[in-house]
Amino acid sequence: MPFLAAVLLMLDFVTFPAAPPDNSVDSSLSAVLSYAHQRGIQFGPDLVFTYGPLGFLMFFYYSAHAAGLRMAVDVALCLGTATGLCLVAWRLRPRWRWPLLVLFFWIAPNVPTRGDLVLETGLLCWGLLCVVESGRRVRAYVVPFTMLAVFAALAKISYLFAATASVALVGCDLAVRGRWRLAVAMAGGFGTCFVLGWMSSGQALANLRAFLANGLAVVEAYNGALGWEGPVLLRSIAMGLAAVVLVMIILRALTAFGSGEPRRAARRGLLLAW
Repeated sequence: MPFLAAVLLMLDFVTFPAAPPDNSVDSSLSAVLSYAHQRGIQFGPDLVFTYGPLGFLMFFYYSAHAAGLRMAVDVALCLGTATGLCLVAWRLRPRWRWPLLVLFFWIAPNVPTRGDLVLETGLLCWGLLCVVESGRRVRAYVVPFTMLAVFAALAKISYLFAATASVALVGCDLAVRGRWRLAVAMAGGFGTCFVLGWMSSGQALANLRAFLANGLAVVEAYNGALGWEGPVLLRSIAMGLAAVVLVMIILRALTAFGSGEPRRAARRGLLLAW
């Protein structure tokens, strides 16, 4: 049942890329990513970008280069995210389950650039499943979570840091629960698959250091250049909403897990930090 719901949900927000409508900056960024992949340009020393070598597979503009691969990745990412979301929803009571799915069903198609939404939702849902599940199911959930983290890290610089931190915190939670082998396997699998994915995309291993250093620098500069402030009313509403959401997260994290859960305080701290 959750998988069938995931297939139907995936059809609602699958990220079919659109053709560039004009000569805007975003369409040129898409062209650069496709050109870099075609020519084997090295990220780090030759090209410094906010995206990584797999960024051309998640950018929201269409390119004839590797169109079939791009579409396959889109479907796989959306189906994986929808499956994780439905598995999380099926752990909730019906009065919370259906509003969650309906709300996502309504919101997701209205997001213009859904690549980030798909990755963030997927990492959140599969990570939560790794945290709350026990027994053999945890191993089944660790695999898609790790693979999604690897793809995100290779696609965009910001997700490299977010995915690494997520893997580290979820791995620490597994270790606290006594699942040391699974935690080490997840961390080792993430690192190994990241390096293999880096090399498989035509990048030299020696350039990885430059990619990380230059990528961090350009992300900081990019964030610093975004100095435009939105309307006062919109910023006020956003700050108020952010405060409410932060309080909800703190309250839920500090009351997570049952009274009989060993090392409950440590797990709550890890969940809150994540």
